[in-house]
Amino acid sequence: MRTHRIGGVRRVILTALLVVAASAFVAAAMPARADLAGTEVKIGALLPLTGTLGFLGMQQRVALEIAQEEINAAGGVGGKPFRFIVYDTERKEASAIKAMRRLIAENVLAIFGPLSCRIAEAVFPISNREKIPTITNSCGAPNVMPKHRPWTFGNSMTEDKLSGPIIARWVKEHGIKRAVILYDKADDISRGYGAFVAPKMLQANGVEVVDNLTFLTADVDYSAQITRARALNVNGLVIGALAEQAAHIMREVQKQGLTVPVLGNQPITGYNFINLGGKAAEGVWAAATFWDANPNPKTKAFVEKFMKRDPQKNPPHAVAAGTYDSTSILKMIIEQRGVTNRPEDLASDREKIRQGWAALKNYAGVMGLTSINEVGDGLKESYTIKVKDGKWVRVE
Repeated sequence: MRTHRIGGVRRVILTALLVVAASAFVAAAMPARADLAGTEVKIGALLPLTGTLGFLGMQQRVALEIAQEEINAAGGVGGKPFRFIVYDTERKEASAIKAMRRLIAENVLAIFGPLSCRIAEAVFPISNREKIPTITNSCGAPNVMPKHRPWTFGNSMTEDKLSGPIIARWVKEHGIKRAVILYDKADDISRGYGAFVAPKMLQANGVEVVDNLTFLTADVDYSAQITRARALNVNGLVIGALAEQAAHIMREVQKQGLTVPVLGNQPITGYNFINLGGKAAEGVWAAATFWDANPNPKTKAFVEKFMKRDPQKNPPHAVAAGTYDSTSILKMIIEQRGVTNRPEDLASDREKIRQGWAALKNYAGVMGLTSINEVGDGLKESYTIKVKDGKWVRVE
């Protein structure tokens, strides 16, 4: 792996290193196809390797490494190895736009990312103008993909489709009548959930939203907000936050003795929330498109490989699982749709990939079944999970 910084944007080129013995074994067991032109298949990726979502971006990079090595060890895609050119967006619009333009100039077939909807909104107009398929594995806002047709896709589930059934279940099982929402108004992911999705879903289930309390991403003291929540005499707390902030909020909840059911959004479902929150994270519910203890053999194999590679030895978050699945889906599309990988066919190859993503139905991956609907959003299986004994477990 080589890392460079170009024009303020970190560039990481992932290369699969295969030992001679292993290559000989794979070649003997699975003859490589030589259908594609060139020496490699170049794919771009926009990941937040630094900044407030750096933890998730690093998980995505690990998932790319695993998928790339598996595919290349088995003969590549159309007989040629995958090569991912990865840029750090730093979760900044300017960095992401600059990185997007560099990837297009390097003639990649498709681009994975970016992670957050705010950054996606900045680069998706370029995707459509330059006609390059761009696949995000995490943008959950329900209005993003429909605005940026037809070259963008979300291999993720919009927050309304994901959270609606889980909020209804949480309300029913806990008898929630009065709830308070606490969210990060400076973070687009948290704000989208806390200011729009959660209130609408709670009210649809007969819950009175007594107040909307806010904080800023950089805040470290949540005592005023939790004191206010206690004074409102609610029997439910809903949090829209990234994992680190949610963990500190739960520590304050525990400190002040606020004993009500708590529901969080999907960003908290990684182990960063549990590692930082400790005992205070126990009992928190959340909705997720990925559950690391899923007995599905594909899921189990991926989780085992991921934990061996992850610097913190954590199980993968949903965005990592989605990144892994996206790589396999892209391989399938390239091979099934007649992509040539010839320089003179770049425009038609990208169009074939776009058509493949638009037609995707019931792909069976580590996340379960994945389809793409008519506006480019992902349709997936969903899970209700909660923290129990320091792990995310499925609520049966």
